Amino acid sequence: MSTLNTRRWRSWRPVTGSTRTRSGRDMLSYRLPLPSYLRSDGTEMFHRDLFGLADQLGLDNLRSWFVRQFADPVTGREEWQAYLSGQYVCLHSVTPWTIQRKGELVGAIQDAVADPQPRSTAWLDQLHDWVDQLDVLAPAYTGYDVLRFGGPTGRQTNIDAIRAKFPRPPLNVVDVRSVLAEGADDLGTGRQAQFVQDVRYVDGCGFR
Repeated sequence: MSTLNTRRWRSWRPVTGSTRTRSGRDMLSYRLPLPSYLRSDGTEMFHRDLFGLADQLGLDNLRSWFVRQFADPVTGREEWQAYLSGQYVCLHSVTPWTIQRKGELVGAIQDAVADPQPRSTAWLDQLHDWVDQLDVLAPAYTGYDVLRFGGPTGRQTNIDAIRAKFPRPPLNVVDVRSVLAEGADDLGTGRQAQFVQDVRYVDGCGFR
């Protein structure tokens, strides 16, 4: 199995035997999510933490608790339906928190690129911080995802394309000195002297 495929499936697992029989009844009763993928050999693939919330809260309490985690009940009910569909493949783990955090990060990234400032190191650093956080939440997609969602995936749009269009600024000695200098004025006399010595050491190492 390739590295990409290994990464792709690390967030999913098959559910078989008696466990699949019992969980199947709960899926048909709108209490647990449907499988996210059906592989070519017929294996159904579910999120690895399929039973995580149910085990913590109990199936009877899961829906009401899930909806309450959203400020807007209408949004909460919509997200519950999306959760049950099994198609939340844009997240390693599907919980109200990860759903909302993904939305916040995507919103922040899209707002930033709507008013791009690629010559600003601060802007680039903040943009890449958001992208990196989203990268932690989002698994790799499959070619099938592009087909079933009718276009580029969220990872392609909000991670891969952003990194390609707005490369991370390279770290250099000037950057290091500027970061150190931001706090230098707050140092005592002894620490200021050490700061100057550290900068001279960096210069002496030949990093120009």
